[in-house]
Amino acid sequence: MASSLANSPRPPALHLLLPGLLWPAKAINDLVYDLPLPALSWLLGKGQCHYQPISDSLSWQAAAAGIPSLPAAALRRIAAGRPTEGDWLCLDPISLRVERTQLVLEDPSALNLSPDESAALLADLAPLLAELGELHADQPGEWHLHLANSSNIRTTPLADAIGLNADQLMPQADNVRSWRRILNEAQMILHTHPVNTARSQRGLAPVNSLWPWGEGQLPSPANSAWTSIQADSNMWQGLASHIGAAAQPLPAEFNAQPGSTLVLHHALATATQQVDALSWRQAILTLENTWFAPLVAALQDGRLNEVVLHGHGSGHALTATINRSDRLRFWRKPAPLTALGAPA
Repeated sequence: MASSLANSPRPPALHLLLPGLLWPAKAINDLVYDLPLPALSWLLGKGQCHYQPISDSLSWQAAAAGIPSLPAAALRRIAAGRPTEGDWLCLDPISLRVERTQLVLEDPSALNLSPDESAALLADLAPLLAELGELHADQPGEWHLHLANSSNIRTTPLADAIGLNADQLMPQADNVRSWRRILNEAQMILHTHPVNTARSQRGLAPVNSLWPWGEGQLPSPANSAWTSIQADSNMWQGLASHIGAAAQPLPAEFNAQPGSTLVLHHALATATQQVDALSWRQAILTLENTWFAPLVAALQDGRLNEVVLHGHGSGHALTATINRSDRLRFWRKPAPLTALGAPA
């Protein structure tokens, strides 16, 4: 169902979501003291900045998009052209590594599961999951469980769990014991699975567990403010389809679009999750040239009336709103990059 609002004319505006933009305040000085980022400093200084604590990345992204929630499973199903009736949950294949006395969740994008690997794993795991629901693999690394019964399950978004102790982030639900038992049995099946044996021989990380997340009902499509959504994410592509916005891949650099554009850029996220300062510095320098400087130019020459930067990290979010008229406020000086430190 397309939103009529998505097709109405609007002043050109762009909202840029940057997971991983903020770092702990105690680390930010050493991270940015010598970075040449004049465009980002200009945007932060000219705009109105607001910080707030956040509970998880999905709720933050939903708030930035102006919608009640982002039910990843249902939205990814829309992107895959699959039905979404009933209750759905993401149940993605993941790799856990042993670190001291805990199991740490690796970035699942590094698995690069092939369609054949995914199909072989799903065939052996689906019967085990049948107690909870019907398992589907709409993409090799994106699995979805059609829940047999409505559930009050509450989970941790996969992106928020990367690099953390997985045992402390298990789902909460009335049937949590069933979930723990079945996930433990799935790990036993995966431990000796031929797919993992072959991956080990090729020096690849094993698929040794599953991660439940992304539950929830679809938001109403009637309140969309977006003309287009740019993101390399099936969840966001599904949201665009759901609300009647144009779904576009993330461009290499800013390009002006009519109406209101929502952009999700993950360049900083992995570096922040892995506390990799060098990678973060390189990524934000690239963003300076490909996004921040072009956005300043677009505000100056009238191609954009408004830019809103949304960043998060260390349990906090930053929203910086810059209107075209702010360029004339000479008393607002460029902000120091320490503004990217999350409040303690």
